Amino acid sequence: MMKNHLSLIALLSILFQLNAVALPQVHENIALENTDKKENNKAAEIQQQVIFAIERFQQTDIENWAFKLDRFENEEGDITSSTERYIVNDLPEKSWVLLEINGKKPTGNQVKEFIKSKLESAGNIALNLGKLINQDSIKYLSEVDGYINASFDVELDKFKVNIKGVLQGTLKLNKHQQFIEEINIVNVAEFSPMFSATISELLITFSFVKIDQAILPNQQKMVMKGRFALFAEIDENSTDTYSNYEYKGGS
Repeated sequence: MMKNHLSLIALLSILFQLNAVALPQVHENIALENTDKKENNKAAEIQQQVIFAIERFQQTDIENWAFKLDRFENEEGDITSSTERYIVNDLPEKSWVLLEINGKKPTGNQVKEFIKSKLESAGNIALNLGKLINQDSIKYLSEVDGYINASFDVELDKFKVNIKGVLQGTLKLNKHQQFIEEINIVNVAEFSPMFSATISELLITFSFVKIDQAILPNQQKMVMKGRFALFAEIDENSTDTYSNYEYKGGS
């Protein structure tokens, strides 16, 4: 018991003898704790700003907006392009118009195939950021020239596989106008979205534009490389560009 008591006295003696050194260290520890608290508070604030921006985007119903859509795709050297027009209409078969395909006016059969493909896809044109971005994983990276950069884990329904830890996302938030201007998604490891297919490189970019209070798609890009059935090469890149927005919804 005496030994422990002496040990404690000895420890206190050392602390007092090294008072000039120890006290600044304590102050330094407090400063570090305060810095950590500030950083944690900032991270939480950034997370809330991003979540607010996601909710704001989700509040914009793109189906109330008419727009032009220019599409480009290069699939293993096979290049196709089209110009489409979305028109607000209660009838799905009349919501889309094919204006041009591969630089030419479409034939009757091409128009029929175009409408058929739109109906089969249920005409879904809305991007759900709430399902794409794992909101609990949002992390602050930096702030440059009024833009906040953050990272997040990706949840992508397009690939019906467990992609946890495989796809990583970053976003750029316009701090002053409070909306997400750009999202980038990349893979950090190979993965198989379907049987016999392996993706070695994936880059998806979404950019957005603010019109009045609405947040709307501006452009979507994808680059994808890999293998199919061991021998066939996957080498695709595509770009969808939105323009000529006109609001056609209610007041």
